[in-house]
Amino acid sequence: MAAAVVLIVPATAAGGWALVLSAGIAAALLSIVTATRRERLPRPPRWLVPLAVAALGLAIFWGTPAEVRWRIGDWGPHHVLTRALERSLREGSGIPRWLLGVSSGHAPYDMYPVMTYLVAAWLAVFSGARDDIPAVLFALAVACHVLLCVNLTRLALRMSRRWLAFVVGALSLVDLGGFDSGAAGAILGVGLVHGALAQCFTLTAFIAGLDFLARPRLAGAAVIWVTVALGTACHPSSLTFVLAWMVALLLAAALSPEARPRRVLQLGMHVAIGTLAAAWVWWPLLRRVFDYGLPFAFRSPSLDVTFDELLASLHAPVSSFPIVIGVGALGMLAALASRRLAPTLTGLTAAVLVLSYSDAPHVLLGTAGSAWFTRLQPFRFVTLARPLLFALAAYAVCLAVASLRGRVRPLDRWRRPWAAAVLGLLLLVLLRAAVPFLAARVADVRAAGAAVPDPDGFRALVEWARTRPASGGFERLLYEGDSDSSWIYHLSAETGLPVLFVDDASPCAVGRERMQDASPASLQRFDVRWIASKGAPPTLGDAATELRFGRYYVRAWPGWDGRLARVERGAGEAVVTGLRNDEIDVELRGTSEPALVALGTGYYPRWRARLADGREVPVYAAPSVPGAWSRVPAAWIPPGHVTFTPDGPLPSDGAGRVTAALAIAAALFVAVTPSVRRWHRPLLRAAARAERLLLRRKRSIAGAATILTAVALALWAIRARAAPVAAVELGTGGSGAATVEARMRAEDPWTPCRYSRIAGSFSCGGAGRVGTAAATILSDYGSGNAYLAPAVMAWSGAPSAEFRVRMQRRLEGDYAAATVGRGVAAELRLAGGAPVALTRTRAPLAIAPSAGPVPIEVTFSRPGGGVFGFVVLQPDAMGIDRPPAAPAPPEAAPSFRP
Repeated sequence: MAAAVVLIVPATAAGGWALVLSAGIAAALLSIVTATRRERLPRPPRWLVPLAVAALGLAIFWGTPAEVRWRIGDWGPHHVLTRALERSLREGSGIPRWLLGVSSGHAPYDMYPVMTYLVAAWLAVFSGARDDIPAVLFALAVACHVLLCVNLTRLALRMSRRWLAFVVGALSLVDLGGFDSGAAGAILGVGLVHGALAQCFTLTAFIAGLDFLARPRLAGAAVIWVTVALGTACHPSSLTFVLAWMVALLLAAALSPEARPRRVLQLGMHVAIGTLAAAWVWWPLLRRVFDYGLPFAFRSPSLDVTFDELLASLHAPVSSFPIVIGVGALGMLAALASRRLAPTLTGLTAAVLVLSYSDAPHVLLGTAGSAWFTRLQPFRFVTLARPLLFALAAYAVCLAVASLRGRVRPLDRWRRPWAAAVLGLLLLVLLRAAVPFLAARVADVRAAGAAVPDPDGFRALVEWARTRPASGGFERLLYEGDSDSSWIYHLSAETGLPVLFVDDASPCAVGRERMQDASPASLQRFDVRWIASKGAPPTLGDAATELRFGRYYVRAWPGWDGRLARVERGAGEAVVTGLRNDEIDVELRGTSEPALVALGTGYYPRWRARLADGREVPVYAAPSVPGAWSRVPAAWIPPGHVTFTPDGPLPSDGAGRVTAALAIAAALFVAVTPSVRRWHRPLLRAAARAERLLLRRKRSIAGAATILTAVALALWAIRARAAPVAAVELGTGGSGAATVEARMRAEDPWTPCRYSRIAGSFSCGGAGRVGTAAATILSDYGSGNAYLAPAVMAWSGAPSAEFRVRMQRRLEGDYAAATVGRGVAAELRLAGGAPVALTRTRAPLAIAPSAGPVPIEVTFSRPGGGVFGFVVLQPDAMGIDRPPAAPAPPEAAPSFRP
C-alpha cells in the first residue's frame, strides 16, 4: 500500500511519508529474509572488483572523446606532435629529429618523452582515425585514467575488503583534483598524459612487487621487468617513484617481521633490472634535457604547507575528496604500526613521496644545492603518492570497521527488523545526498577538457589558415599570447602553418634557443608573416590587412620576404630549393666567393651541412639578430648547393645502451636458470648459505656498517668544509651556522633571533622567522622559466619587519645574487666591502680564491611583510643558465678546395 501511495501521489506529503515508510519496511523484510538463511552470502571473486571499476569508468567516459575536438592545456602541443609523428611513421621515415613547424623550430622528440606520442600515433594509424587525432589522444588519456583507478583498486584489495576497494576505486574515477595532483583534472583537463601512462606501468609493477614478496614467481618477476622498463621509458618521473619504492623497501625490511631478506633482495634486483633495461631511453633523454633543455621547475613548499595542502587542500586541490586523503594519511600511520609487509611497504612509499614533495628533506640532506634540483618538479611526488593514499584510506577504514565489529557486532544488530528499518531510513537519506553529489562530480570530470575560447571563431581561423600556402617562401604565424595559450598549436596541427610565441615555454618546445623578441629583425629572421591575437587586435602588423574571425584577429606583417636562409657575411643570395623537417636544401647564387648562410630556425647541436659532392662543412651558432642571446644555425658555404640536416651526433647518443644490454642479459639469465638444473640448484644453495651467514652475523655486520658510515660522514664533512659552497644556506641541523637579527622598525635596535633545532630555522619573536627554503628564481638566459634553488627566506610576522643575516662561507668563483619575491629591499656585503643592492635580476659576483671563509652580511625587508628572501649561488655548479656548446662562426671564410 505504501509503495502504491509513493507512485500515485509522489508530490504530496502523503507520498513523502509513504516513501520513508517503504524504505523502512523494505529494509526490515530484507533483514528477516537474510536471518532465515544460515549460510553465508556468496562473496564476489576478487577479480570482479577491478573489473567493476573498469566498467564504471567506461560508463562514465563513454562518448566524451567526441564531445570537444580542440581542448586547452597541453592538448595543442600533443596534437601537433602526434600528427607530425603519425605522418612520419606512415611514410616510413621514423621519428623526426626536427620540426620546423613547432615554435621557432625544435627537436621535441629528442627533448621530451616520446613514448606516449608513439602510442597515440600508432593508435591513429591502426584505427584509421588520422583525421581525428584529438579524439585519439583524449581516448588514450581516458584509458590511462581508468587504468590508474583499476590499479588503485587492485592495490586496495591487497590491504582491505572488496567493498572498500571498490569505493576508493569509484571515487578516484570522479576525482577531479588539481593541475598537480595526477587526478582527472590533470590527465583529462590539462593533458598530462605522459606521466599518467608511466604511472599505469609503475603502479602495476608495485602491485606485482607486493605479490612477489608474498610468493616469488618467475612470472611476477617478468611483470616487474617489463612494467618498470615501460614506466621509466614513458616519463622520467617513474625514476623518482622507483627510488622512493626502493628506499621504502629497505625500511620495510627493517620494520616488518614478514619481510624475508632473500625476497627483499630479489625484488630490489628485479626492479633494478627493469629500470636499467630502459636506460637506453631515459639516460640520453635526461642528458639532453639537462644540456640543452629549458628548466620546468615548480615550487617546493615547506613541510607545514605540505601537510596543509594534502590534508586541507588549501593551495591546489590534491583531490576532490580531501577527506579521503586525510584518512589515507591516517592509514599511512596505521600501516607503519601494523608491521604487515604489504601495508608497511605501501605506507612507507607514500611517506617518502610526500616528504620529498616538501623542501625539508632536500634542504636538510643537501640535495637542494645540486644541479638536478634546479629542474625538479616536486608536484610529481604528489601525483605518484595519490593512488597510494587512496588505497591506504581503504586500509584505515578496514581497520576501523574490524575494530568496531569486535565490540558492537553491527551485523547481529542489523538482522533485527527494527534496527534494519532505521538503517534503511539512514540509507535513504544517504542516497538522496550522495547521488546528486556524485552526479555533479561525474559531470565535472566529463567536462574536464574545456574547449578553446570561441570554438566557432577558432574554426573559422583554421579554415582561413588552410588556404595559406606560402607564396614562394616559408611563413610563420606569431601568436600574441603567452605559453598558457599553447592550445593555439591546434592551428598548426590542422593546417601545417607553423605557429610560435615569443619566448615560448610550452612542452612542445623545450630547447633553449628560441625567438629573441618581436623586433622587426627577429620577425624577419624567423619568417613571421602573420600576427594573430584573441580578444583585441594585435599590436604588430599592418592594420590595413586585419582579418577577424569571431574573437580572433589576424594581421599581415609587412616585412616578410619568405626567406628561410639568408646571407650573413659575404655576397650573393641564399635560395631555399627544398624544404622538409629533416632536410633544407639551399643554393648560394650570384657570387663566386663563399658566404656565411644562416637559417631562420633555432640552433641545435645536431645541425650539420653537406655540399653537393658529399663533403661536410661545420655548422655554427650565429646570433639570430645582432647582440642576441638566441642562436640560429649558420655555415660558411661555397657557391652552389648545400643540404642542412638535423641528424648529427650528440654526446648523449648511445648513453645507457651497454647498461640496458647488461640488464636484459641479467633478465635472460634469471629466466633461463630455473630450467638448467646444474645452474639452479647450486645458486639456490649459495643463496641459502649467504642468507644464513647474514642472519647469523647480522649484529657484527650492522656494527661494521655503522662504523663505516660514521667514517664516511666524517670524511665527507671535512671535504665539504674545505670546498666552496654552491649556494649560501643557513644551517638546518643542530646549529644554524649563522647570526640572524631582526627589528620591527628601522629605528629599533637589532635583536638576536634564537635558533630552533626542532624547526630548523631562526625564531625572531613577533618579527617572524628566518630559515633555508627552496625558491623559484628567474632565468637570465632568455628562456624566462624558473629554476628551483635554495634560498634564505623570511616569514615575516610584521609588515615593517627587517632582518639581518651574518655568516661565513667559503666562496670561490663566479656567483650570482638576487632577491626572492617582489618589492624586496636587500643589501649584500662581502668581507666588509661596499654594499651591493640586490634585485630580482641576478647580480654577478666574482669572488677570488681566499684562504678561508668569506664574511657575508645581508640586510633585507619588504613593505607589507609576507614570505621573501634572497639567493647567493654559483650558477655553473647548479646547472643554471648553462648554454649548450655553441661554436660561433669565424669571421673569415675557410678555403674550399675542389
